[in-house]
Amino acid sequence: MKKIVILLVVITGLLIAADYGAAAVAEHRVAQRMRNTLDLTSDPIVQIHGFPFLAQAVAGDYPDVEVAADRVRYGVLQLSLRAHLRHTRVPVPALFGGGAPVIRIDQAEGTVLVEPGGLGGLLGIPDLRVDPVSPAQLAKLRTDGASELVGSAAATSSASTDPASMVQLSGTAPGLGVPVTVIASVDVADGQLQITGRNVQVGSGGALDDLLPGSVQQTILRALTVKIDPGRLPFGATPTAVRVDGGALAISGSARDLTVDG
Repeated sequence: MKKIVILLVVITGLLIAADYGAAAVAEHRVAQRMRNTLDLTSDPIVQIHGFPFLAQAVAGDYPDVEVAADRVRYGVLQLSLRAHLRHTRVPVPALFGGGAPVIRIDQAEGTVLVEPGGLGGLLGIPDLRVDPVSPAQLAKLRTDGASELVGSAAATSSASTDPASMVQLSGTAPGLGVPVTVIASVDVADGQLQITGRNVQVGSGGALDDLLPGSVQQTILRALTVKIDPGRLPFGATPTAVRVDGGALAISGSARDLTVDG
């Protein structure tokens, strides 16, 4: 009986090892395809979630494939990508055979991280920092009553501003050489990233605000008000939401019915 148990344990171990080995081969093959699709200089990290892998391989349907890559070109920006591919479909012969397998994906859900360095280059602020807006800052905006919209004579009530879309942009003001903090709204509309400066603070805690004329503060807000049209996200996804994540802007999007065959 003891020998039978040992044999079963050995067989189970071998099956598990074979399953993980097959998964590693499949992940490598998918990574090679994704490298070409995303125009990367090296293979991205690919993880095929779920166990056992071989059951998924027989069905040719992988419910959750995770892809992570850095230095992905996104229009004028370079960013990091984290994506989940739902129901990635690759027949066994195509996955383990020769040639480049055609990969069909029911749905892709992903997030790209725009690092401060890339965004700062666009805004002319090399030392740009991106942070969430604190409750105290939001309260100050509401106390002030309204923030002028750049390029418009109308005022928008700060109380109506969605806190989730607000970010704090800090760095050296272009042409002034002084540290500034700008509260801005960041939104996605029609596939474009819109950054709108709402409120400017100069120096530490806004103590130097009064040293700059209102026209100069408006100039700073204009400099930090831009519309970026980078095109579509990797995998053809359209941007739908943006937030601050770990000091970077995280842009999320999704797409359906994709084919990777290039």
